[in-house]
Amino acid sequence: MNRAFRSWLPREHGAWAILAVSYFTGAFAGAEPLVAALFFPLALALFVARRPVVTWIAWQLRRPAPAPLAGTALAFALAAAAGAAMLLFLVRAAGARSTLLLSLAALSLLALVTWRSLGRRDRSLSSEMAGLLLVTLSAPAAYFLAGGPNAGTAVTVWLLASAYFATGVLYVRLRLRGFSRRRRRRLKLTALVYVLVSAAAIAAAVLAGLLPWPVLVAFAPLQAYVLFRAAFPADGNIRGEGFLLAALSLVFAFLVAAACSGS
Repeated sequence: MNRAFRSWLPREHGAWAILAVSYFTGAFAGAEPLVAALFFPLALALFVARRPVVTWIAWQLRRPAPAPLAGTALAFALAAAAGAAMLLFLVRAAGARSTLLLSLAALSLLALVTWRSLGRRDRSLSSEMAGLLLVTLSAPAAYFLAGGPNAGTAVTVWLLASAYFATGVLYVRLRLRGFSRRRRRRLKLTALVYVLVSAAAIAAAVLAGLLPWPVLVAFAPLQAYVLFRAAFPADGNIRGEGFLLAALSLVFAFLVAAACSGS
């Protein structure tokens, strides 16, 4: 693959699916999902431009060889145009306060991802989770663009999307080859603890009336699958499970959007 093209690809595992599912979960949780769908190209443009922009900033701060000028200029132009348009539409749809808070969250996470890139730790689990939180901000943005009126629901959709895809990221890392046996055991323990704690937290929130019951059902298939595979590891390449993980994410999107659409 061409090096310049590869520099535009996201580092998070399944990042394209995370963006699309998060965005349309938020869109269908709002009142007018088809309106939000019209703005998806803007979210996609910001998503594509993110990595080359972060890489260029990190390179300049480390002061090694400069980034390719043409690719960098294109990435900054794409990010600036898409960002300005998205802000304009968000201010009209959600108001200045919600747009400001959403922008501050995005800029803070972008700064964190850039800082991690400075230490060449952009492949670490913490960096991947920071990138995940940044990408799933597309969910509240789409919710507002779809006419969603409730800031609390926007935050809930973001947190639910982040929690769901964190499970998937942990599972994919667990299935990747090349890790030492010790590191694999640590990843397995991290995934098991995360799944069990998140499942208990969601169940408690449902019982307390803080979350609707379909949310529990939305998380259950992936959580059960991760626990099953932790007990009975699968052979073969993780790509073979891609269709199953994609199908489970669509079930999640449908249930969460349906559960949040009335709030």
